[in-house]
Amino acid sequence: MLNQFITIFAVFALSYSGLVAQSQTARSNSKATPPQPDLQIKEYLFSPANDKAMKVHVVNTGNAGSGLCILRLTVRKINGVSVGRVTEVKLPPLAAGKNKWLVVDAKSILPNNISLESTTFKLNADATAIVAESNENNKWQSRITAWFAARRIAVFESGEER
Repeated sequence: MLNQFITIFAVFALSYSGLVAQSQTARSNSKATPPQPDLQIKEYLFSPANDKAMKVHVVNTGNAGSGLCILRLTVRKINGVSVGRVTEVKLPPLAAGKNKWLVVDAKSILPNNISLESTTFKLNADATAIVAESNENNKWQSRITAWFAARRIAVFESGEER
């Protein structure tokens, strides 16, 4: 009889510990992350009518809307010389899954005889990091891979990836 009691108690204890573990797993899985935006630069096009401007395609691939933020163009080099000239445009709020084409005009930061396409530059959506995004870590990664992946930031020199 004692053996039966020990066996029943052991089965009960194992069953109970399994239920506790399932309950804890269910509670930890119920802590879902809140919806967040994720702004990315998908592509850009140089303007045939204005050699100092471009159109930039920004997409919110997140699952929540973004707030107003800044799209920044940084001209890093002109004719191989480091310059670090910046111009910014307001990026309006984007609902989840929506996109927007913006015109960025660099006339105010480029010499008259230099086209934007001939410079080394960087594009950055949410340049001031005001939007809490679902993937904040892809900002740095995007700086390196944007030419290939057409993501958030693009770096070019004379049309060739560097």
